[in-house]
Amino acid sequence: MNEQNYNPNNSNWNMPSSTGSSDQKLPNSNGSFVLGIISLCVSTVCCCCYGSFAGVVTSIIGIVLGSKAIRTYQENPGMYSEKTYKKAKSGRTMSWIGLIISVLGCIILIVYLYLAVTNQLPPELQDQFEDNKRKWDFD
Repeated sequence: MNEQNYNPNNSNWNMPSSTGSSDQKLPNSNGSFVLGIISLCVSTVCCCCYGSFAGVVTSIIGIVLGSKAIRTYQENPGMYSEKTYKKAKSGRTMSWIGLIISVLGCIILIVYLYLAVTNQLPPELQDQFEDNKRKWDFD
């Protein structure tokens, strides 16, 4: 479209963008990306403690927001920028990875606690568990 076709009375006329797509940000793409990063950090740093449960929560929210953003982009790709679409895909991918790590951490924690409560841990670990139990007064 060139300037000769410009008509100020035409409400359907849009200025063409240089990238071929709009610069409008995709809703929920930033949220998905941030939650993906948080879920990775929480799940890897705190994988064998209660942080695993927080990683599961942030991962699930990140996956939902990322999927919603990707679906919105696929319904109307010309309306949103491709950069925010890629950010939503990255956020969803990081959230999936964080969810897997968090679930594995939760399983390890549950198995460890089960073995400790049933006195099936190796003697060194069982002694350490008993010391911590007394220290925190969980008798």
